[in-house]
Amino acid sequence: MFDKSGAKIDYGNPPIQEVLQISSDNDDVTENLNNDSDSESLTIQPNFVSVMNSYDWKYKVNIPIQFANEFLGLDGMLVDIHGTGSKKWIVHYVTRFSKDGVFKKARFEKGWNVFVHKNQLAEDDEVDFMLDVAANDDRVVFNIVITRSG
Repeated sequence: MFDKSGAKIDYGNPPIQEVLQISSDNDDVTENLNNDSDSESLTIQPNFVSVMNSYDWKYKVNIPIQFANEFLGLDGMLVDIHGTGSKKWIVHYVTRFSKDGVFKKARFEKGWNVFVHKNQLAEDDEVDFMLDVAANDDRVVFNIVITRSG
C-alpha cells in the first residue's frame, strides 16, 4: 500500500511462515490458525518503507501520514535511527499542518542529509524503517534495513 507521497506503507510481516489471523483493531496476532499449540502469539513490528526517488530525497524523507499519526504523533521530536552494528544517527521528525489545522505532512528533515551521506544512499534505494517498540527511554528508535537499487 502507498500513501499520497509515494512512500510504501508496510506494517510488517510475521517472522515465521504460517497462517495467522490479524485483529482488525490493531496489529497484534490474535490467533494461530495452524492449531499449533506450541506457538505463541506474535506482535508485528510496525514499519514503513521509503524509496529514495523524490526530487529532494537527499534532504528529507516523507513518512506515511497514517503511520506518523498512529505511531509518532503530532509533535516534532528527535528520532534515533540505528543501522547495522553500533551505527546511529539522530534526525528531526517534523510535522506540517494545513491552514485549517489538519495534519498534512510528516517527515525526517534535519540530520537526514548526514544519514544519506554516511550510508551512501542512491536514487531508488529503499530504506525499511522498523519502529523499535521496546525502546526504554522517551526517544523514538527506528532500526533500518537498506536495499540497494539495481
